[in-house]
Amino acid sequence: MLSSAARASPNAEQRREPEERELSWVHMPHYFFDTRDGADFIRDEIGLELDGFEAARDEATRGLADFAKDAIPGAVRRELAVEVRDELHKAIVRAGLWFEVAVLAG
Repeated sequence: MLSSAARASPNAEQRREPEERELSWVHMPHYFFDTRDGADFIRDEIGLELDGFEAARDEATRGLADFAKDAIPGAVRRELAVEVRDELHKAIVRAGLWFEVAVLAG
């Protein structure tokens, strides 16, 4: 049986908050989002930690939409892409957009 002094002075494991004891380290995959605008290529050197492939794919499509909002106005033809690499730098998905304005003969 513990003395009252021992009960009043718990060891380090007992002193930690319950959430801290229950948390375990979970590996979040790291993804890189390279952009292409025609022949121009910008390599992402920082990347993002995301939950998995689906989250990376969704981030690429959102990024492409944002990229297009800035790149397309005033353009006649544009080819844009966001290419995703995993933490081993292997290409895993590409979201692309081909934009062209054509004048139609009346």
